[in-house]
Amino acid sequence: MSGSKLNQINLDEVSEAEARKLMSEEHKNLGYRPPPGSLASEAQSVASKHETGFLAKHDTSTLEGAVREDAARISRERAGLEREGLSVQNLSEDQVRQLMSEEHKELGYRPPPGSLASEAQSEVRKKQRDIDHEAIHEAAVRDARRIQKERGESI
Repeated sequence: MSGSKLNQINLDEVSEAEARKLMSEEHKNLGYRPPPGSLASEAQSVASKHETGFLAKHDTSTLEGAVREDAARISRERAGLEREGLSVQNLSEDQVRQLMSEEHKELGYRPPPGSLASEAQSEVRKKQRDIDHEAIHEAAVRDARRIQKERGESI
């Protein structure tokens, strides 16, 4: 991992301001608050122990590069690059919807967090920041009607 931005960050030299920036950037990259053990959470922990007024030592591009690397690592660990013979990161939005639907039918209930379908859905959302909320609403309505129909509930 030579040339890695992660290797250029010395947590003992991270200021509180840099730690806040790392947390913010990693949150944006992941789409959720960085978990314990992430670069951002470790940096915040170490920075909180510094005396106030501790000066920043890292340039912005180094911090942002390190965050991207760490967010990618966390995403790979959480979603798994390959699960059940599928490359989760390469699925289209339609394929993810089909995966969610198939897993939902097989389980009899919506796939829980950590499932292949929910992780794939998370990956698609990260790739497509400009989500068509109207299409999502319509898909949710269609799916709800399908579920009601499957369960024999009145529509």
